[in-house]
Amino acid sequence: MARDKQGCQVVKDCITTARGQWKKDLIRVSFESIEPLINDEFGNFVIQAILEHFISISKRKSKVTDVRVSCFYEFIRLNLSKLCKQQYSSRVVEKAVETMPREQFEKVCFVFMKNSSKKSKLYREIMLDSYGNYIAPKILERAKVFQIQFHFDYFNKVYKESIDALKKVKHGRQLMSKMNQILQHPAQSKPKQGVMQAT
Repeated sequence: MARDKQGCQVVKDCITTARGQWKKDLIRVSFESIEPLINDEFGNFVIQAILEHFISISKRKSKVTDVRVSCFYEFIRLNLSKLCKQQYSSRVVEKAVETMPREQFEKVCFVFMKNSSKKSKLYREIMLDSYGNYIAPKILERAKVFQIQFHFDYFNKVYKESIDALKKVKHGRQLMSKMNQILQHPAQSKPKQGVMQAT
């Protein structure tokens, strides 16, 4: 149902309006199907809806990280390269990067650095990718907002080294404009840490 055009909207509405055990069961079943849903044309919206649900809870509850959210971020981290380069899962990664707490974000940063060599850098690959390029500015921006200078300098360096290659791809100049805006503007205040509580 979550992979159907009309069905995914019904599931999303239920995630928003359902209460009690039914809501918990709905979220559990959807999370158990995260792999087929995350890169599905319609299923990815269900996964995003669940993430948004936990984010809304985090703004009201105490600092307790929900284990399901931790598992979700871990899934993103372990499959980062593949998810960033797929049409629909890249949207979920973008949402996750925008919302994850600093601790989880740093783990993602280390994946980018670990999967890099002189000849191949994952951050460069996603900048040049037709889907991953939407995520690249978010990564740079969050490193700046969280004031993680080590990672920010790394992403900035890889970006500067990739400018010539970016000029040759269709989305390159638009991406460069976004990246330059982030580099030129002062960082916003640090976001509150993710504080996620189970329903």
